[in-house]
Amino acid sequence: MSRAGDPEGSPGLADRGAGSAESATRSDKTLRANDPTGLGATILIWLARAWQLGPSLVLPPSCRYDPSCSAYAITALRRYGALKGGWLAVKRIARCHPWGGHGPDPVP
Repeated sequence: MSRAGDPEGSPGLADRGAGSAESATRSDKTLRANDPTGLGATILIWLARAWQLGPSLVLPPSCRYDPSCSAYAITALRRYGALKGGWLAVKRIARCHPWGGHGPDPVP
């Protein structure tokens, strides 16, 4: 069944959807192939997540930056891997002191 204005032999909506599903699958494989999250980054992400679910829930909120240091670390580790992401997280934690900055500080 064709819509008004479509040539008789043009693909319908169902046919167009199949192509987009194939391209979505291809892009997922590409994303997974370029994913820097290895074992080291995964372990560090677990540590940051354990901090979020443990001591961070008990202690009073004192975040100077947005996102919090643990959320920043998780994002940096997922984006850049253990070495560079870990270095960015350490630098961010080192900036978190009474004389440091405050406000929005996204992962580069």
